Amino acid sequence: MATIKSALELAMEKTEGLKIDPKAAKIKEIKTEGRKAASDFLDNPKDSQEKLLSAFKKYKKDEKNAFKEGMLMTFLSNIVLPKTSVREDRISGITEGLKVISKDKNQIETFMGQIKEFLSKYLENREELIQAAKDQYMPRLKQKEQELEQQTGQKISLSPEQDPEFMEFLTQNISRLEAQYTQSLNQAKEELKRFIG
Repeated sequence: MATIKSALELAMEKTEGLKIDPKAAKIKEIKTEGRKAASDFLDNPKDSQEKLLSAFKKYKKDEKNAFKEGMLMTFLSNIVLPKTSVREDRISGITEGLKVISKDKNQIETFMGQIKEFLSKYLENREELIQAAKDQYMPRLKQKEQELEQQTGQKISLSPEQDPEFMEFLTQNISRLEAQYTQSLNQAKEELKRFIG
C-alpha cells in the first residue's frame, strides 16, 4: 500500500538542495529597513532629516544602495492621486526624504513642486468633470422627477447622487480620468528616479 505524503513532506522534498544566498537575504532585509525608515519618516514629520540621513549613512556601498532603494520605493508609493485635497505636508515630507538620497537636491525640489501642481490640476479636472456630468445629466434627472410626480402625485426632488444610473456614468468617467492621470504620474515617478544618486 502506498503512503500518502503530507504537504510539509512534499514541500521539504521540493526545496531539498536549495541554498539560501546569505548576501541576497541580507540585501532584502536592508531594503525592508529602508522602506521602514522612509515610512517612519513620513509618519513622524517631527523626526528630522538628520535621523534619516544617519540611518542611511550607517551602511556600506552595496548595502547603502539597497537601503536607498527601499526608501525610494516607499517615497514613490506615497505619491498618489488625491481624492479630496493635496496633502501638502505629505508632499513636503516626501520631498525632504528624497533629498536625503538624491544627487541633485534642487532638481528634487523643482520636480516635486511640479508633481504637487500636477496633483492640484488633477483635483481641478476631477471637480470640473463631476460638475459637467451633473450638468449633462440634469435634463434626464428632471424627466425622472416628472415621471415620479405623475406616479405618486407628489413633487419629488432628486439629486444626481441619488440616481444609480448617474453614479455609474460618473464612476466610469472618473475612472477614465484617473487612468490618464495615473499613467502620467507613473511616468513622472520614473523620471524622478533619475535624480536619485
